[in-house]
Amino acid sequence: FDITTKNMGYIFDFIERKVYPKTFLKDVHIGLDFNGSMPDRQSAADFFENNFKLSLDADSEYSSVTVNSEDGLIKFDFSLTHIELVMRHPAYRKFELALKWVSLMTDYLNLMDVGSVGKLTMSKYNELEYAITDGGPGVETVMRQVFSSDMLTFGGVNAVDEEKNFENMTRWEKFGTFEGHDAWDSLFSFEYGFSKRATDPLRGCLTLKTIIESRNTVLATHELEDTMQSFNYILDRGFHWCVTKEIISKIKE
Repeated sequence: FDITTKNMGYIFDFIERKVYPKTFLKDVHIGLDFNGSMPDRQSAADFFENNFKLSLDADSEYSSVTVNSEDGLIKFDFSLTHIELVMRHPAYRKFELALKWVSLMTDYLNLMDVGSVGKLTMSKYNELEYAITDGGPGVETVMRQVFSSDMLTFGGVNAVDEEKNFENMTRWEKFGTFEGHDAWDSLFSFEYGFSKRATDPLRGCLTLKTIIESRNTVLATHELEDTMQSFNYILDRGFHWCVTKEIISKIKE
């Protein structure tokens, strides 16, 4: 995987790929959309038995199957048109966990008689708890300490400075998008804000979700692993753009 010749479509700085000791990443989603067909029932039953020890009735039709790990940290949703993989922290520490499942997803696509996917979507959701003091600096101060000025001023106006009513809000979010202008016609989206505890308005969490999706393109199954690695790197670059340098220093400690 050569990062020097890929991922050129965004303004984000190039970064060194590494796993940081600290993280506030909560979960990672990977979704594949495709045009499948009803598989042979016995073949479908064999797929879930061989890969998950899950027994399905080979005489019954199915439209979707959900598989959870025993600890609930990894989940697969399979349907006739979609695969969704959810990996939660602490099981997810680095992207190699996702790559180990690529062959299984490819096997399922083969079961659906599909050689390509119409859309790949990947997202990462981060959550950071905060606490403020009554009469002291508000949640807007916390957001300025965590979220970068580049993201807060996206669109030309500082979103935190523009809002004047945080004290009376229990939840607040802002959104933005970048077009990739790359081989995948990709779109990078970000959602950020805060959510206060219902029982204690002085406590809550800051939230940050970054999403990348392919558009108007077809990905052959043999391209999936390389494309996922490329998208993961864009998400990591985007995360660095979304947060302050002080936060990056903290998670490196």
